[in-house]
Amino acid sequence: QPRAGGANARRLLDAEQAARRAIQIQSTNAVAYDRLGAALEERGLSSTDVEQAYRRAIELDSQFAVAHVHLAGLLSKTGRKSEAQPLYARAIELAKDAPTHVLIAESLQSEQRWHDSESVLRRALEIDANSPSALYLLGRSLVVRQVYDEAEQMLKKAIEISPRSFAPYPVLGSAYLAKDRYEDAEKIYNRAVDVASAGERKQLAGAFGFEGVGDGYMKADRKADALRAYQRALQLDPNNSGLQAKAKTR
Repeated sequence: QPRAGGANARRLLDAEQAARRAIQIQSTNAVAYDRLGAALEERGLSSTDVEQAYRRAIELDSQFAVAHVHLAGLLSKTGRKSEAQPLYARAIELAKDAPTHVLIAESLQSEQRWHDSESVLRRALEIDANSPSALYLLGRSLVVRQVYDEAEQMLKKAIEISPRSFAPYPVLGSAYLAKDRYEDAEKIYNRAVDVASAGERKQLAGAFGFEGVGDGYMKADRKADALRAYQRALQLDPNNSGLQAKAKTR
């Protein structure tokens, strides 16, 4: 069964059908086989069929870095990490542009391979110093590894280049919280609200958002500031009973 519902499930089915049509028209189309594998994988269908599609793409074009990444990710997810590693290495060797390096890094980060992803992202930034995706992913990895000063530089630059992209804001905010920089965290979360979707706004209410800011202010015995942060959190998540209690703090 498809993993996604509604319009997204329809989109994935359309992508699968488009890939199959492309293969019918040109049976040696490596990109079509890769897209078929990606659509099948996203729909949660047989990993055997997905693997066959990715392997066929590589057979047709041994220089196709993206297919190597997709197959490596699939093998890792199915517990075959020793088989995945040479494919990742080959993908890194083949990658020529920043987006492909970003794709590799995203896959590595999905496996919690933060340090490994960083060298790939630094290569991406050598190619395109203003890649917001590379800057964000590198900043995120550095936050995970608690390298906060460099993470701040990367995330601030990502926001400067792509200010309407939500993802870097909460990660930068979490770095500020970790450094007890509560005013900076509050400011960046307020900026994030302006670009956030409804679901993302609720995320900003939590422990890695305004609630975390309020807790930090409370720890610093700044009760008025804490109350302001808790009330802001409650605006974003009004049914949260924990926030309701904290917002009554005097």
